[in-house]
Amino acid sequence: MEKDALSVMVCLVSGFEKVKGSQQPPFPPPQPHQHSWAKGSDLPKPMVILNPTHIRRGGVVQLQMMPSGDTDTCTVYWPPCSFPNNTAHNRVVVKKWHADVGGTFGRLDEKGNFVPEEDHTKVTHYKPPEGYTGYVSITVEIDDIPKAIDPATGQEVDTWNDEPPAVSDPAKITVWEFEINPPFIDARPVDQLREGQAPYTFTATFKPGVDHNGNPMVTQIEFRLTSSREPGFCINAAREEGLWTDTTANDNDLKFVPNQTGLEIRAPEGTTNYNQAIYTVPQPPPSTVTVSVGVACLDYGAHGSITAIAYGVPSLQPQAIARWKGTLIERAAQIPKDQRNGLDDDRDGKLDEDLINGLDDDGDGRIDEEANGNGIWDGWEFEGSAMDDNDAEPIGDGTPGDGLTRYEEYMGF
Repeated sequence: MEKDALSVMVCLVSGFEKVKGSQQPPFPPPQPHQHSWAKGSDLPKPMVILNPTHIRRGGVVQLQMMPSGDTDTCTVYWPPCSFPNNTAHNRVVVKKWHADVGGTFGRLDEKGNFVPEEDHTKVTHYKPPEGYTGYVSITVEIDDIPKAIDPATGQEVDTWNDEPPAVSDPAKITVWEFEINPPFIDARPVDQLREGQAPYTFTATFKPGVDHNGNPMVTQIEFRLTSSREPGFCINAAREEGLWTDTTANDNDLKFVPNQTGLEIRAPEGTTNYNQAIYTVPQPPPSTVTVSVGVACLDYGAHGSITAIAYGVPSLQPQAIARWKGTLIERAAQIPKDQRNGLDDDRDGKLDEDLINGLDDDGDGRIDEEANGNGIWDGWEFEGSAMDDNDAEPIGDGTPGDGLTRYEEYMGF
């Protein structure tokens, strides 16, 4: 028994020595050249760059992913690894874009218009949800393609490593809006002092007050008032008492009420035509910046507009003009509502449309136009051309008109 056991042991040792002394390597036989064996590393996180980082409601932001390479260390024994430093670089592709508040990923067409794109490898831009203001976090998920270009042959070869997908850290943007409400006074103006009525109130809102980095979005809001200047509060009556409420030929028909809390009210030197109101935003600002201004109407035929301007916005523009609330129309609010004159001012062959929704309702490829105002409230029963004089009353000698223009009759006596 002992002799037989010894014989077995000798054979085992002898067999090992035979393999060790052969010319065959102790690893799988040579493979075709396109199958290189490589040892992979974890797929590195990509980086997302947004341009710009602050956009107005309705805008789009450009997306860029910083190149992220997947490096595999080549460990091939045969054929010899021809990658420099035994390092192979896999291709990396975008697997998915994601925004925490929703919205649409897309690209720009040949005309520069944003269009949705379902293929995430072709996405270049992002548009937040309609009407959204606030913060957005955007990430991108990438995946490696376990192939590399062999520098010795120029051919794409398998690297035999497929790392799990990697997701970027969130890149953040601030979506802001600046609006004025109401966009117009839809009523016939009156001398509010004589009628005992309260001044008109216009409110500007900027949100959010701070951006995604916690920095102020706005430092100052300015209101500018333009006004008609008719002598008197109506055609044949005036008020001249040496007060800011006077209605002489040198007085504006619309004025900011002086001494409003929190506002600096200004007038051109030597006048009481208060046409500028400044609001300095407290620091740190609130989550939503809201400021109201009172406008006194001192004439039965007054007409004008109020523009709100925000300063300090970290955007491509040094200042922002308020939009009419709920629209994309960036312009002054109106006293009174005055959008129709019955003319074809844009010469498109049709009467001008009311610009109230910021859309192309007439299908001419442009946002609808605002007709030149005539100074008369659109809701007035006899609204029409301001200078015509063709009314049938009083009858007189039968000639249409009484010598007074439509606007003068609108102002009253």
